[in-house]
Amino acid sequence: MPTPIPVPTIVPTPVPTPTPDIPGASLVGDWEGSARVLGSEIPVAVTLFVEDGALQGTLDIDSRRIKNLAFTAEVLPDGTIRFVIPDQDPPLTFDGRIEDGAIVGAFKVGIIRGSFALERAAPES
Repeated sequence: MPTPIPVPTIVPTPVPTPTPDIPGASLVGDWEGSARVLGSEIPVAVTLFVEDGALQGTLDIDSRRIKNLAFTAEVLPDGTIRFVIPDQDPPLTFDGRIEDGAIVGAFKVGIIRGSFALERAAPES
């Protein structure tokens, strides 16, 4: 009788548990949408997570071959959700608010300005 082929065990990637006392912890997860700049609409994806006690994230822009670009994230006292990519000169800053469950706002890098909208990504099945 032939030896059965073992079935690989799939181990899910651990997802950090949001810390409720960190502003913006409820935003943790995957978001998808678009950025609009200079007449173009560019698909973007954002992942927000809590690490070292702070809200952080990564940005993917497939059409620009950008993957896992790290940014800092925070919720300001007025409710503004701010993402900043500090390693860029000048820094790229996104300022948004929650509207109907989406993060909607504007971004700027130097003199270039645009808008963006992100919705929670559908869970993968």
